[in-house]
Amino acid sequence: MQYDEMKHWIKEKYQLDISADVLFKHDHHIQFCFDWQEMPRMVHILSGDLSIIGLPSQNVLPFKWIIPKIQTINELSEVEGKEIFLNNLIRRIDYMEDDLGLYLPLKIQESTLWLTVMMEKITQENNRPKLVYGKIVRVSTSTPVEIIHYQKTYQDSLTRLFTRETLRNHLRTLIPHDDTYAMYVDLDGFKRINDFFGHRYGDAFLVDVSNRFIEKWESDVIYYRLGGDEFFVIVYHHSEEAIIKRANDLIRLIESIEVEGKTGGVSASVGIVRVTEENKRYETLLDIADQTMYMAKHSGKGKAVLLKEV
Repeated sequence: MQYDEMKHWIKEKYQLDISADVLFKHDHHIQFCFDWQEMPRMVHILSGDLSIIGLPSQNVLPFKWIIPKIQTINELSEVEGKEIFLNNLIRRIDYMEDDLGLYLPLKIQESTLWLTVMMEKITQENNRPKLVYGKIVRVSTSTPVEIIHYQKTYQDSLTRLFTRETLRNHLRTLIPHDDTYAMYVDLDGFKRINDFFGHRYGDAFLVDVSNRFIEKWESDVIYYRLGGDEFFVIVYHHSEEAIIKRANDLIRLIESIEVEGKTGGVSASVGIVRVTEENKRYETLLDIADQTMYMAKHSGKGKAVLLKEV
């Protein structure tokens, strides 16, 4: 059945106009196209109301107007890495196959709108997409359940911190700068809680530690639970002085946590390593940071050691 015949059949059988009542029914079903290889890149609006997603209502929109609207601090970037979230979006379009689905968070005043976007490569040039057609199929003020599920698969079920696998994923795409550091944290005296109070109290203590880590959310600090009473932290935008202070503050925080109304007698040893292109491989960085942590542990309870580069 050809398209015109299909339109007529739907209109006769269901009293619906396929264009007016289905394809162009909702203003948020914004349809657009762009030439990916055109510079500067321009988005041409085919239908829909851009003001619904906080953009100017006009027929042609420069990409550079859209980029600042993208919310890079979100549940998805927590897993993929905030530093490279925008680059990942661009890379996915650049290497798209015939079609591509994206979840795109946009900043609207003090809130975030999640757009579900479908794209189709119409033409290509030099093995890269050229003319691309796209459509926003859903606009939501809440985080899509698919994103929440995706995030949870990368979080430790007990503490809600990220897992070893997430750390491996982050390091694979991490772009280190001179002010990027890793901290390997091992609790001192934690075994005493399990031995004297039981594993239920031990688990509660780990949850309390983790809640303290994340209760003041910071975009440049990401916490991971490696397993047991070992944690890992990636920190961006810190000087050497600032990372040492953060490590000591973290130790004091852990020492202040109570069990049964009294401080638990638990402290922490922290190994600090600056992250570089040379050492950012998962196995390499963990090994170096672990060795540095043991240097701290051997120097006495509740100490932090920064590995000096040679």
